[in-house]
Amino acid sequence: MTAKSFGRNLLAATLIAWASPSWAQSGAVPGQEAADHAQQQQQAQSPPEPEAQQPVQPTPEQKPAEPPKSAWPFQEGHSPSYSAPAKYETVVRCGLLKDNDLIGEYDQPRWTGARLFPTTRVYVLPASTVQMEYWLDTKMAFEDANNVRFRNLYELEIGLGYRIQLDLYLRTEQQGYQGKMEVESEKVELRYAFADWGKIPGNPTIYLGLSRFTEGPMTLEAKLLLGGNLAARGHWGVNLVFERDLGGSMLYNQYGVTGGLAFTIVDRKLSLGVELQFESTDGGRNGRGNLSEANILAGPTIQWRPVAPLHIDLVALFGALGEGDGAGAFDFKAGMRPLLVIGWEL
Repeated sequence: MTAKSFGRNLLAATLIAWASPSWAQSGAVPGQEAADHAQQQQQAQSPPEPEAQQPVQPTPEQKPAEPPKSAWPFQEGHSPSYSAPAKYETVVRCGLLKDNDLIGEYDQPRWTGARLFPTTRVYVLPASTVQMEYWLDTKMAFEDANNVRFRNLYELEIGLGYRIQLDLYLRTEQQGYQGKMEVESEKVELRYAFADWGKIPGNPTIYLGLSRFTEGPMTLEAKLLLGGNLAARGHWGVNLVFERDLGGSMLYNQYGVTGGLAFTIVDRKLSLGVELQFESTDGGRNGRGNLSEANILAGPTIQWRPVAPLHIDLVALFGALGEGDGAGAFDFKAGMRPLLVIGWEL
């Protein structure tokens, strides 16, 4: 009922009350009785208010399911890093750069799910990720064609969760073109990332590797892995390396620095960049401050992904290969070290 109709009813009721003598005998006030009568008519004509609905408690079947835990390869629910659903999408101009999609439990970009630089490692694999890699590592001096060394490396990489990665290696070596290929060493590595991706600048990750050689003492290798994104399409990585003999008469130490810079040319297909490597060995017990070997190399690098699970990395390093006399003098020769890495994610 509107205010206008309510006013008309009130006026009519008042006039009727004044016209009737019963009000004087009952003692009722005409205006009050008219107001009560108009209010009763308004309540009778007003629609009833809807009853408040009680919230419905979801049954166990209606409750949203918890997100599934990371499943291992060949298990139901497993998502490889190259096809894992993105938590956030990175918009580049008018398209989407899937290389930078954040995936997995550590919110890491998709490009970290496979090795981008042959000489430089970055972060850890997503939880429950398993990859296999084959390496062909060649090192030669230009002045002496017979001064060449070939290495084949077979690696299994496993993302264990909790920002931990396990790597298992088997390495063969051949000295010279006519040399015999033999098993040179086997190696176990562990990586641990200190925080989820992006929480600490450089995403620092510690790396420890234990090697057992066919000939010679075992060695312990420690690395600090750093890396991250550079603008929309760039990626970088830097490794600080220290390795020490655990036995033998000389107890050599090895020192090194590697770095890589790459840019995405075709999203999820092609990346181009450059890598730098410095590695050296000291004189052992004969002189910690004098280097017995030093190599300084740099060159272009490329990664190609013809199909989603497969990555092919190639770097051609050129520079100086130096041998020292342990007293500070070096004989440097021009040389090269091409590395080929072929990896497949299960």
